[in-house]
Amino acid sequence: MANKLIKENNKEKRRLQARRERTLGVGILVVILAVLVFLLGKCSADKKNGEGETNGINPNQGEVSTGEKTTPGDIEIPGEGKLDISGVLGFVAQENMELPKLSDANLCIEAVGGYNGLFVEDGSNESIHNVLSLIVTNNSEQTLQIARITLSDGEITYSFQITTLPAGASVLVLEQNKEMFTASKEYVVTDLSSGYFSSDSLMEDELTITGEDGKIIVENIGEKTYSKLYVYYKLMKRGGVYMGGITYRTPIENLAPGESKEAVAAHYREASGHIIMVEAAE
Repeated sequence: MANKLIKENNKEKRRLQARRERTLGVGILVVILAVLVFLLGKCSADKKNGEGETNGINPNQGEVSTGEKTTPGDIEIPGEGKLDISGVLGFVAQENMELPKLSDANLCIEAVGGYNGLFVEDGSNESIHNVLSLIVTNNSEQTLQIARITLSDGEITYSFQITTLPAGASVLVLEQNKEMFTASKEYVVTDLSSGYFSSDSLMEDELTITGEDGKIIVENIGEKTYSKLYVYYKLMKRGGVYMGGITYRTPIENLAPGESKEAVAAHYREASGHIIMVEAAE
C-alpha cells in the first residue's frame, strides 16, 4: 500500500514538473517573438531615415515618391513646351475658371485644382485627398530661387512655396497646410514675393555629377579642392512638371582634384530625380 502511494506521488510530481516545463517553454517563446518584432520594427524605421540631406529649409523626413511607377527615361525633364496638365497623375484641374494673376510677370499660374497622392512639401509623404494645388510656370530666363504665393477666398488664406525652379519649367505645388480645394470658391492672389539666382550652374568644367537610387556621386575633374559642395535636386512627374515646390540639397565635403565621393540622397530616384544645380560654399 505504501509503495503504491509513493508511486502515485512520484507520478503526480512528474506531471507537475512537465506542466511547469511546458509553461516555461511557452513563456520563453513569447519573449523571443516579442524581441524579434521589436528588432524588425526598428530595422524598418532605420531604413526610412536618410542622413546628411536637407531640403534647404527643413530636414528630410522619410522617403519621397512621385506616386508613379517609373523606370529611367520614362519621364521627360520639365521645360518649355513640355507641360501637359491632363497628364499630371493625381491632379484634377478646375475647368472654365478665371486663373489668379501674379504680379511677377515671369511667373504664370497655369491651373488650379485638387491633388490626390503624397504630400511632399514637408517630407512627411502623408496620403492626401483633394488638397488645393497650383501648376506654376517660370517663364523667365533664370532659375527661380524662391517664390512665396498667398491666395485667399475671402475667408481662408492659402500658402504656397516654390524653390529652385529652372527657366521654362513648370511645377505642381501643394498648399502648405493641406487645405482642401473647393470648386465653387474664387481664389485671389493677395501676396507674392519672388527672387531669382543671378547665376547657377552644374559646374560641368570642374565636376561630373551622377545620381542613383538614394545617392549622388560627384567627381572632381578640375584642379581645385572644394571644402564643401551642395547638390540641389528635384523630383519629376509625368505631365511635364516637377513634383512639389520642395527642393532637396545634399552636401559633399573635402573633394580633392581627381577624387570621387558619394553622398546620401534619400529622396533621389534614378527614374524621377533631376539634378538642378551645384553650389560651392566659400
